Amino acid sequence: MPCCIPNCPSHDKYVKISSFKVPINIALRSEWENVLGISLTNNSRVCRNHFKNHDVIDTWVSENGISKYTVCLKKPRLRDGAIPANLYIVNNNESTILNEKINNIPESPNSEYIVDTNDILSSINNDHCYVSKSSDSDTLNKSSLPKRKKVEQITLFQSVMSNTKLLNIPVKWFYDTDRTEVGSTNKASKMVISFHKSVSSKKMLNRYIEKQIILTEEIFVYVFDKKFEVLDIASSSLNKIDTNSDLEKFIKLFDSIPMCQGAVSLFQNRDLKLSFSPVESSGMWWHSKCCTILPKENSSDKASVKVGRLQNNLKEIQNQMKLVTQSTLEEMLESSRVPKCQRELIIEIFKASRLKNPKNRRYSENWLLLCMLLQIRSPSGYKFIRDLNILPLPCKFDTKTEQQKQGVLVLDEIFLTENISINNRSLTYLGLEDFGHELENKTDSSQKANHVLVFMWQSLAEKFVQPIAVFASHRTVKGVDLSKLVVKAILLMESSGGQVIGLTSDGASTNRTMWNLLGINAKLDSFKNYFENPFDSSRKVFVFSDAPHILKTVRNRLYKKKQLLIHPSKSPIKWEHYHNVFKIEANSFTKVCPKINKNHFELNNLSKMKVKYAAQLFSMSMATGIEFYKKMNLNGFSDSDETVKFTILMNNLFDLLNRKLSAEGIKKNSHDIEVFCVMC
Repeated sequence: MPCCIPNCPSHDKYVKISSFKVPINIALRSEWENVLGISLTNNSRVCRNHFKNHDVIDTWVSENGISKYTVCLKKPRLRDGAIPANLYIVNNNESTILNEKINNIPESPNSEYIVDTNDILSSINNDHCYVSKSSDSDTLNKSSLPKRKKVEQITLFQSVMSNTKLLNIPVKWFYDTDRTEVGSTNKASKMVISFHKSVSSKKMLNRYIEKQIILTEEIFVYVFDKKFEVLDIASSSLNKIDTNSDLEKFIKLFDSIPMCQGAVSLFQNRDLKLSFSPVESSGMWWHSKCCTILPKENSSDKASVKVGRLQNNLKEIQNQMKLVTQSTLEEMLESSRVPKCQRELIIEIFKASRLKNPKNRRYSENWLLLCMLLQIRSPSGYKFIRDLNILPLPCKFDTKTEQQKQGVLVLDEIFLTENISINNRSLTYLGLEDFGHELENKTDSSQKANHVLVFMWQSLAEKFVQPIAVFASHRTVKGVDLSKLVVKAILLMESSGGQVIGLTSDGASTNRTMWNLLGINAKLDSFKNYFENPFDSSRKVFVFSDAPHILKTVRNRLYKKKQLLIHPSKSPIKWEHYHNVFKIEANSFTKVCPKINKNHFELNNLSKMKVKYAAQLFSMSMATGIEFYKKMNLNGFSDSDETVKFTILMNNLFDLLNRKLSAEGIKKNSHDIEVFCVMC
């Protein structure tokens, strides 16, 4: 709120000045009203222009003595019992007030004076607003004016004392004024001005004054209570400090100079025995010959400077390594005549340094052979080198836990485009059928490969996936050959330390033939979903059909046959029920199944392969949509009850098989078992 005094300069909107509430005490408020000549309310405020300087508190002082420091308050406050002084009220008897001010100037016959009446009038008018600009200076009694004005030389201390708040000192610096004993010769009490910067103790909450400047008639400089000369801090251009600007430059220069922060903490190392005689100061130990003031190019923490330099060198080396490609690296190694084994090692190290995830590392054949030889010669040495990460060595199953060794063997076939190329180094054809001498009837095949059979091992206790075999084939691999390859893969994995407890594949005809050859039977009267482990007859290998592939197979059969009969006495599941939902919502803004589109019903070779189309078709939202439109008595949904039940069953079956966490697996007395019971 603005000041309640009429004609106060603080009413100007461009002037920002602090104001204070009127006192609650009735007696003190009446004194304010008598001085100001106006009546005050509880909401009235008076700005600081109407108070004396010593009545307004702008700072907070910590303690007494040289070491005390001052903090500026965000909001000034009044001294208890402060009464305003009517400084800005315009008096009608302007000439009388002005004459009293001028007549109070003392005269001295030994002083030098300057006769300038206008200067005195303008000074009084501008500084104290006793006379308005429209007043006539001729009304003054010039005979009572002194003829000369005394000119006195102001010292640096007096200048700083009167303009301390106007000094531009660095951040974290404070100033304070006090009366204390200064100097070594004269112990008399003097008024001093102190500029200081505090610092926290290492690993302690204590604060100490690091740098301090004490100003009287002289300038005293201290660093951790150790006295220095001005020339020790300032250069030759600042050896003489006469003005406020010189003092500001000196303080900024003093602030930029690094200082020794001491050797070790005095509080935390009381029992420490030092080889030198330390000096205790500010909670730290200093060497008796410590220079305290450090050169500008050095830092008090030499270790951090060295670490920073090493980090910069490391970044430069890393940037250079990024520019090195595989071909340039091989050329550099060949030109340097590096032995072949060492060349393989350097290449693998470069590959490992470029990988963000070490689990995605791929090794060359030569390096794998070298690692196998090292493992055969010294298993303990291999483990030692790998554990310390000295060399990028492949991991063995011996380093994994029993749970991590258990996993599932996964196999699948991928369709490829036929293509033939020639390997110039080995003078062999690439793109032909190749089973790597694993099948006797496929050793010298000259047919073009258009399928790839992949075997992969997946751990059940960790996120570890490892392809173990890849075969190129002409058309799909027969079930007989698949069964042979599966047995061979299980034997290799078991001999390497892994434990194959399951086999997963899709429901293709060749895979079903393989299941029959392995003894798998899906009939209810003779159900069997496992076969004996060829490596260990005491353990079993369970066979699982790929759930997404089953979902797609059911959808494709329903799309082709247009209906599926689950029970002879019940209505069949019809494709038109799903299609009718799409037709109704195709031109509607509000949809029960917003994700359904034409790709779900106009199936081609690409859309048949996508699992999400089948999962969205057999979803809970589709079952809700069919049931919703049936209740609305729309055509095409009269016999859709069995379709709704089948859709809900397929949705629940897919959910229980689509779990990411082991804790969400099928457990005893869980809801997932109920779904299996319904299926059976």
